[in-house]
Amino acid sequence: QGEVCPYPAMYVAAIVRQRRPGEIVEILVDHLCAVEGVPAAVAQLGHRVLRTEKTANGVYRMLIQVLGPEETRTSSSQEKK
Repeated sequence: QGEVCPYPAMYVAAIVRQRRPGEIVEILVDHLCAVEGVPAAVAQLGHRVLRTEKTANGVYRMLIQVLGPEETRTSSSQEKK
């Protein structure tokens, strides 16, 4: 929280690289640019935002699922159909 773009997306990218496939990462952001930027970065890295919800005081909570290489290929091919 408290960071402006592009830092939240950069931090999330570093965090998901350290996680294993199947793990769920919770991220809290408080800038609207991050609400758009973080999901874009997550998708570009081949992972999935499961949920984004607004909580108290303008804070957004995101749940990100870390996908493995096989899951990334499968979800990408399904989205193109």
